[in-house]
Amino acid sequence: MKKYILTALFILVTVLLFPVYGLAFEFTVDEPTGLGTEIFNYPADENYITSYFGENNVNIYNLSPGGTNYCLKMDAYAMYEFDAPEEGTYTFVVKYIAREGTNRGLDYALNDPDGKNRIFIDLPESNSEQYVIGTFEITSPGKNQFYLYAPTNMDDVTLKSCDIYNVALYFTAPIVTETEAPANTEAEAPAETGIIAAPQTSDFVTGIAAVLAVAGSAAALCLRKKR
Repeated sequence: MKKYILTALFILVTVLLFPVYGLAFEFTVDEPTGLGTEIFNYPADENYITSYFGENNVNIYNLSPGGTNYCLKMDAYAMYEFDAPEEGTYTFVVKYIAREGTNRGLDYALNDPDGKNRIFIDLPESNSEQYVIGTFEITSPGKNQFYLYAPTNMDDVTLKSCDIYNVALYFTAPIVTETEAPANTEAEAPAETGIIAAPQTSDFVTGIAAVLAVAGSAAALCLRKKR
């Protein structure tokens, strides 16, 4: 019985966690193009950052007016405020160097000054410049804030931050209403970004119900065998 239950629980946990940990990012050494309408495209210059937390040269290395890069340390963040023209999918691009020798990471979030819903990006290490590409949804047009943080659980020994050289944001696609939905309703990411979309809510609920049904059937079958 334990074997059937453990298998069913493993499948259930996998389904439940996919929308959170199944987030995908694209990494490239070439500057990405064709991501949509440019909202902003800023070098790592203090003059382009709306606000930040962390004393300069203590928790944010190299940040300065006219600077070319900065590094977020410990609990520091940099925030870019922008005007979102409409509801839809937005794509961000961060140009960085995650130097070799230890694990490197970066967090981001939308409208989250306290960092309660930040998302961790595990960066591939390289001594050369790279780009990380990700997406998020905006449902409230107008003023929004894009945050970059030092990576979650950073200890500056086994996990370190990265050097940021440029931050850009694009409006990629409007939200498709039910009347505009294409015949194929399966969730899929824009081909040019390589981002894997999370399952739709209805598919997610259906998947959970199916897994629970399998678990129940397996348990019942085992009980009949024991009798």
